Amino acid sequence: MKRLLAILSFILLANQASAEVYVFKQDCKDAAFEAALYNYNISLKPIWFTKSFPSVLKMNDDDAKRWFDQNKSKFFDKLEATKPEILSLREFNNSPKNPYISCNVGIIIFDEITEKDVAFIEAYLGKFANPPFLQVQLLSEGGEIIAAVKLGRIVREHYGLVTVGLSEYDYELLGEQLKKLDGRIKYADWLVQNKDKEDTDDYQTVLKAYDEVSQLHYTDEPLLNAQKVAKVIKHYRWQTGCYSACTLIYVGGVSRKLELDMRTSKGFPFGLHQHFIDEKYLDELDVADAVKLLQDSSTIIKTYLSDMGISEDLFQLASSVTKDDLLLLEEKKLSEIVPFVQAEYGAVIPEKVQEANVSIASFIANVADEVSGEIAFGSFVELINKRRKDGDNPILWANYNSYHITSGQFSQKFWRDR
Repeated sequence: MKRLLAILSFILLANQASAEVYVFKQDCKDAAFEAALYNYNISLKPIWFTKSFPSVLKMNDDDAKRWFDQNKSKFFDKLEATKPEILSLREFNNSPKNPYISCNVGIIIFDEITEKDVAFIEAYLGKFANPPFLQVQLLSEGGEIIAAVKLGRIVREHYGLVTVGLSEYDYELLGEQLKKLDGRIKYADWLVQNKDKEDTDDYQTVLKAYDEVSQLHYTDEPLLNAQKVAKVIKHYRWQTGCYSACTLIYVGGVSRKLELDMRTSKGFPFGLHQHFIDEKYLDELDVADAVKLLQDSSTIIKTYLSDMGISEDLFQLASSVTKDDLLLLEEKKLSEIVPFVQAEYGAVIPEKVQEANVSIASFIANVADEVSGEIAFGSFVELINKRRKDGDNPILWANYNSYHITSGQFSQKFWRDR
């Protein structure tokens, strides 16, 4: 019965209207945990100094050999990744609930930008014990200015990496997800409609097929619906880029780029125009109120750009283009107004990422030095987490995609020199 309710819940969630946001990936990996497991497995002992155990030091060579033979299964066998105790530890350590890591979350924002998108993303990010890093892809023609500014601030708070468009690889991956999701919905419909056949071979066959197509990398079922993926694919095929209010989200990135569209050999389009009031609201305002509303909006945008470290030139350029027109910026012009990398972040983050990855081995070794006797792997992981809780966490940045920044710095130099 519980299983049937879960399947029914999936059908309802997949067909509800929701924000135009798709969580493309969720990558949580505890580098310290994985390094500890690796070192445990390549050593000849659980925490690489079994020979210094007091009981072993007192033995002669023959007795020590017999001791090693007798205790091999206890101390020296590798901890296979499929063992229940490792699966349990890994499930927590490589999950959003782990307070000692920062996950990577990939988000695609498409269609019209609204406050609903803001609420959706805030609720999703609220599930993480530690604020995750964001990798945002934009395929939107614009929307609400205030919502775009809020999203841009969220992106900056999470050290977001922003890309306009999708790579061919991302497009193909989404196509595979769409096939799986289409199958999942069809199977789920059949299972609910035929719940009275639960004991039949046919029911079990369909249930097995449902389970197989459910094995996606991202576990939030409300996000995994075919309608969203199909819309994203549609925008890719239409070569939608980032226009109007969407450009404000782009500004929020600490690193920004236009993905190369292999169909045109150019970056996905980036377009500006002045902000405006929708006609259905404009009819309800007199001239003074409408002008005041636009002036207030201008102040919000200029304050936001200043907070993001971007020149007001971007606002002035957009203001020079009427709402019915669109100014498309090529990469060289765009890089002069909105650099591909925000300088202060580009100067610090890659160094922190490198430092984090170098620190992992020494961090594990230092914790091991605190162990004076026999210890199980699970207990060693507890020591690692205690060390991270009591002091600095040197590997918090180990999962960050600093390549986006370094490639952005290269692109900035390339277009500057052209």
